[in-house]
Amino acid sequence: MNDDDGVTGQRQSKAFELEAKHIALLSPSMGGPRRKSPQKPRKPPPPKVDPPELLIPVSEMTAERWAAWDWPADHLMLPWDKRKVALILWRRDGNICQVCGLKVDISLRKSHPGMASCDHIIPLRRYEAKYDTQHLNVWGNVKLAHLYCNTAHADFDARFIAVEDYRTMLRAATARFESTGSCPPPRTAMLGIDAPLLTPAWEAELLHGRPTGTFGEEWSDTRTEA
Repeated sequence: MNDDDGVTGQRQSKAFELEAKHIALLSPSMGGPRRKSPQKPRKPPPPKVDPPELLIPVSEMTAERWAAWDWPADHLMLPWDKRKVALILWRRDGNICQVCGLKVDISLRKSHPGMASCDHIIPLRRYEAKYDTQHLNVWGNVKLAHLYCNTAHADFDARFIAVEDYRTMLRAATARFESTGSCPPPRTAMLGIDAPLLTPAWEAELLHGRPTGTFGEEWSDTRTEA
C-alpha cells in the first residue's frame, strides 16, 4: 500500500507538471490564460483655456464693452462647468467678492482660499432636504465670493459675520495655504449657528452700521463726522 501510494503520488505530480507546462499554450476558450492586448498610450487632454473676453481687466472694460456684453438672464439655470460660472460672475460682479469686498484673483485655482467661487444668496442646503432646489440654482441667486468667504458663512446669512472678521479669516487662510499647501475650514462653517457671530468687529458694526464704500478698496465707515 505504501509503495502504491508513493507511485500514485509521483504519477499525480508528474501529470500536474505536464499540465502546468502546456496550459499556457492553450487558447482562452480552452482554459488558457487571457492575453491582454497592448494598450496604446493615452494622449493627455488638452489644457482648458479660459475665454479671453472674460479675462479683460476691469480697468480696460469700457462702457461700450459693458453694454455689448450678453449677460445670462436671472431665471436661467447655471451650467455644470464651475469654472465658467466663476468666470462670468467675476466679470459680472466687477472682480470683487460680494461678501468681504476685497478683490478676487481669477488666476487662483486648486482649492486656494482666495479663488473665485459661486455663492448662493438663498442657500441650497437650507432647503434641499425637504424641497426641490433647482429653482434656486439660477443666475439671479448667485454672486461672486472668495472660496473661503463662501465657506465661512456656509448655509446661514452672510451678514451674521462682520466684514473685518471675513477679511481676517481670509488673510490667515491664504498665508497658511501658501506656506503649507492646505488650510482647515473656517471655524464658523462648523458651528451650525443661525445668529450673528459676536465679536468686537460685529459689535462695532452694530454701533456704526455695516461698512460701505468702494468694493475692492478699504471699506469706509458709514459714520459722519459732526
